[in-house]
Amino acid sequence: MKTAVSLEDQIKKLHDELEVVIARYVDERATACIGVPRGSVENSILARAGGCRCEEYRLVRQLITTAEELARKQQAEHALPEGK
Repeated sequence: MKTAVSLEDQIKKLHDELEVVIARYVDERATACIGVPRGSVENSILARAGGCRCEEYRLVRQLITTAEELARKQQAEHALPEGK
C-alpha cells in the first residue's frame, strides 16, 4: 500500500534536487576558474535569477543545454567525412 506524500514533502524533495543540479554546475565552473572564489562564480552565474531558486535552476539548465548543443555542433564540424 502506498503512503501519501504530502505536498510539502514533494516540494522539499524537488528543491533538494534543484540544489544538487545548481551546486554541481557551480562547482564545475568554479573549478575551471582557478583563483576566483566559488561565491563569485556562483554570483555571476545566478545573479539574473533574483534569488529565486527555481529561476536559478532554469538558468543552469539553459547553460547546460547550450553547452551540450555547442559540443555536438563542434563535434559535427570536426568529424571526418565518411570513407576518410
